[in-house]
Amino acid sequence: MRIQALSSVLALMLMPFAHGQHLVRRTSSVEFAGLTHQQLTKRIFDGEREMIAGLGDAKPLVETYFQSLWPGINAQSPIDDAYFLSKVDFTRGFKESGDGRRGYQTFLFGQSRASRKVRLNNGDKGEVYPDGYLDMLFIDLEDFDADTYDLTYLQETTSGKRECLLFSVRPKVPSSPGRFKGQIWVETSNFKIVRIRGTFTPVLLDHLRLRRFFGIGSVPLFFHFDSTREEVAQGTWLPSYSYFDENRTWQQIDKNAPTDLHYRGHIFIWGYKNASDGDNTDLNNTPDIITRLENERLLATPGVVEDGLDAIVRRILAANAMNVPDIDCRVLLTTPTEIFNVGHTIILSRGLLNILPNDSVIPVLLAHEIADMLFRKFGISPLSSPALWQKAIAMTDKAGYSNGVPYTSLLLSQLAQHSKSIPNLVRARFSPSLLDVASGLSTSTPGLIVAKSAPPLVLRGMYTIDSWSGSLNVQKIPAGGVTAKNVPSY
Repeated sequence: MRIQALSSVLALMLMPFAHGQHLVRRTSSVEFAGLTHQQLTKRIFDGEREMIAGLGDAKPLVETYFQSLWPGINAQSPIDDAYFLSKVDFTRGFKESGDGRRGYQTFLFGQSRASRKVRLNNGDKGEVYPDGYLDMLFIDLEDFDADTYDLTYLQETTSGKRECLLFSVRPKVPSSPGRFKGQIWVETSNFKIVRIRGTFTPVLLDHLRLRRFFGIGSVPLFFHFDSTREEVAQGTWLPSYSYFDENRTWQQIDKNAPTDLHYRGHIFIWGYKNASDGDNTDLNNTPDIITRLENERLLATPGVVEDGLDAIVRRILAANAMNVPDIDCRVLLTTPTEIFNVGHTIILSRGLLNILPNDSVIPVLLAHEIADMLFRKFGISPLSSPALWQKAIAMTDKAGYSNGVPYTSLLLSQLAQHSKSIPNLVRARFSPSLLDVASGLSTSTPGLIVAKSAPPLVLRGMYTIDSWSGSLNVQKIPAGGVTAKNVPSY
């Protein structure tokens, strides 16, 4: 089957069933709420296809960030990384060719073939395919139906606090390449899929269905992934986040594989609501960068995080008796680390918030941007001048935030030492990088020194994205992602 555009996702809700639903398990089938196994699986297939069809009006953004790590060692230090950001149009047709599927995605970042080559532990670069990461938010974008897949009931379970039925999913033809195999969690009210965990079946090198594989040399490879969904309205669940951590030796890959492999990363999708009608993704040449970023759904809808940042700014201004117009803070939803100011707005990225060694760094960085605004206003100093940092440190000290200075030194040291192995995480897309901003620091800047040695960066999972509204959440990433007990070094 092929996806078809329908008018609205919100209209695609199956009739809920009353409380007291009963479950009768049989060998490979299930009766639930008066539905036979065949009727229940039909609801699941139909609901998934209707959800995908309803995405035609949305044109959300998909962001993928992952790292190539040293395989087989506890430190899991990064070797290289990759970053993709695209706008997805589910109404576009697709065309398969020898190196993947064409269609769906319009790339803001990650379009060039060079950006899709990632260094491995033997020094070679393997090519990866962004279409595959889009597919890891779904079971099967084109062919999830009873003609292609078998669903087998396993047990009653939960996903988060939601009661669910757990099913295994297998292609009817096991040798069919690029088909999903794994498990799905189906909530018991409307029988919609809320979580997916699995991989895709191997594909022959000369087969045209290469849209989901991730190359290592010339060897096609699929990742195992864990994907969660968000209930954006009652009974309407949309893809939100996927996590993968693939660590294989060359013997596990293929006898002709050139090296071991360890890729780890995440995929976010957001912007279902209030899609922009414009297709122009050139964000560099506009008189109003704030408006453009909002229209492209790259800025988070202001919420509690922005309120907290604004409160820090007000405290710094008040402590330093600065009579300036109100300064607002906004958050880029993207992963690359950056902070800059436009007019009276300070913009910092979600990725920056997630790599801070301590939240006490935030006031120091905000004070630096405030100082930069003032220096720019009077045309006194370039952006990279140590004088800005001296002013920022003095301002934070008066505001009672001086405990953040040592952690700021640590952050800048981490970025400097590890930037070559995480170029896409460090490289800002809309502003000078923090490394550029920190250039010129010396012992003349009290307490702020870029050291030659620093521990690896940690990409925390505290700040995530509300995929419907585009606001920022403060929480732990679910479904096997980054948690307090499982924090990967980035």
